[in-house]
Amino acid sequence: MLSWSFAAAALLLVLVSAALPARHRPLGMAALSFAAVGVVWHVPLVPVLGASLAVYGIGRVLPRLPAAACRWTLAATVATVVASLGLVKAHAAPPRNLAGVAPVLGLSYFALKFIQHLVDAGAGRAQQVDLSGFLCSIFFLSTYPAGPIERTGDFARGLAAPPGWSDRALGVERVVVGLGKKFLLAQPLLSWADPRFRAATAAPRLPGSRSPPRPRA
Repeated sequence: MLSWSFAAAALLLVLVSAALPARHRPLGMAALSFAAVGVVWHVPLVPVLGASLAVYGIGRVLPRLPAAACRWTLAATVATVVASLGLVKAHAAPPRNLAGVAPVLGLSYFALKFIQHLVDAGAGRAQQVDLSGFLCSIFFLSTYPAGPIERTGDFARGLAAPPGWSDRALGVERVVVGLGKKFLLAQPLLSWADPRFRAATAAPRLPGSRSPPRPRA
């Protein structure tokens, strides 16, 4: 979920990463995003980091395998990612409000990014992605709340050729407009809807709606 803490963390990420040398920027951005995601959304980052390293290692091996072995390894790895996500969701405590779903949604987002990278790696499209670029694309704070699921190869190429100041200004403008929509429009609507999600019976009935039939004795 977006919040003022997210906005502050994103601003810190922009300012600090801009001051880093170009060769250290991907790893620095990954480390800052990693820390910010853990503080803002309380996602279990140590298991996610371990899974990220495992996915990256498997992605380096996949294109070197024979075609049949590559397909089987890819299928088994994707199935493991999906099964692990299912187990986490099955054992997660039911959220008490809409904000409580953020950690589970975050894990789903990581799982989708893992699958995207594995599929590209199996097809030979991720060979240019180094470890720092991969971690930066996985934990990049600005895309965490709403996506998109960007190819790790495209993200790594973007890190190698950073945008100019005009593109950065356009990006800042879009972020400011998006935050304005969130805090001025979405947040008041969430404040109204959240109590009704927690207590569905408190939601007002529409005119002309019928009460649900009572079960027969």
